[in-house]
Amino acid sequence: MATALASQIDCWTGLEVRALAALTTRGCRRGPTRAAVIEARLGTLTRQFVNAVRYYTAPPGPTFISRLDKLILDHDQQASLESTLQRGDVLEIQGGPSTGKTEVRSPASNCADRQLCIFLAITTLLPATWQVELKSTSSSRPAQTVEIALSGRNRSVVYFDSDGALQVGRIAVLIRSYLLRRIRAHTDKVPSLYNAVPTRPTAIDEMVNRSLGRLHLFRPSSTVSLAATLTTLPAYLQTHDRSDVELGMVIVDSLSAFHWQDAFALESDPASAHALRYVVQALGTLRRILSPVFVVTNWALARFGSTPFYRQHLHAPWPTPFVPPSSGAGGTRVDPSEAPFEPTDPLPAVVPVTLHLTLLPGLTAPFPPGASLESVRGERGVEREQQRREAVTTAILRKPGVLDGQELGRFGFRIDAVEGLVAE
Repeated sequence: MATALASQIDCWTGLEVRALAALTTRGCRRGPTRAAVIEARLGTLTRQFVNAVRYYTAPPGPTFISRLDKLILDHDQQASLESTLQRGDVLEIQGGPSTGKTEVRSPASNCADRQLCIFLAITTLLPATWQVELKSTSSSRPAQTVEIALSGRNRSVVYFDSDGALQVGRIAVLIRSYLLRRIRAHTDKVPSLYNAVPTRPTAIDEMVNRSLGRLHLFRPSSTVSLAATLTTLPAYLQTHDRSDVELGMVIVDSLSAFHWQDAFALESDPASAHALRYVVQALGTLRRILSPVFVVTNWALARFGSTPFYRQHLHAPWPTPFVPPSSGAGGTRVDPSEAPFEPTDPLPAVVPVTLHLTLLPGLTAPFPPGASLESVRGERGVEREQQRREAVTTAILRKPGVLDGQELGRFGFRIDAVEGLVAE
């Protein structure tokens, strides 16, 4: 087997060899030996084989957004009631500003430019169940240890905050709010636990901290920085993640953050390679050897004709599965069915968009003509802020290869300052 692997070394890309070298040199100035590179490759193949088995035996579960799960279940033959997501799925979220693809910047704001990503991250970080001791505040009955369903995946999340706007404190607040709601939902069904609370005041904070301990946050400063971090991510997780915690999700928010810098660099030196190709290559390798779910947010810069959808502005090799290659709309069409298949590798080393969400913002009425600055700052401003809080973002689901890429259905959600994402 080592001989067969040795014959493949010359076929590996330079990026993969450099990543393997970083894992195997361990301070050796002469670089890794051929045996060391083969050893590293064997470890990669082992992870691929394990993930190939888990692809069928341990799927990632549903999105926990009921309407979205139903739409996927209706149009995806691989989806099931237990799991509408599959290992290696790539969910692209595209929307304009204030559409909900990201988070509330402040509790008083409805500009939810990160909330959908945070919701998916929280449900990945939390465990499936939580054993906690509860005691009713309106009864003298003894405390009871109960198991509360949290509907989590109990896996780690790698979050790339390219915009530098993510607030970890906000995630902690939302996790705490979620735990309180789950306790209330459980105790409402048990008369002896009416108005029950945890007997230990620190129980909720401990679960929040335990969940946040599975979050790995990176803030890349460029597309090259993003690609480098993605390339070395498997080695990082081996030393910074517990052996019993599996990587469940990789979130890149946003893939467009450095679009204008990259476009300028490409115009300045047309012969240079576009930095995005290294990101796509690293994502494809991660998809093959670790097979997490990928969530990628993307800017919406221009409408595609009279449709509610947006053109793809990212350059190749980022896929544009809904636009024919001859249309000149940018990007590249990637068909996952055309990628090579190996018995121990159900996920080819490509990055196909498997699910796509287009977000449309909820509209608020403009200020009337002649409104004074004092009224805008006062009563009218309060009314407008209330409208923004109640505005519903509409998400349109599409899936490449299904109904010719047309709309499969819609669901709505709004952003609450305390609860976060609330599905309508």
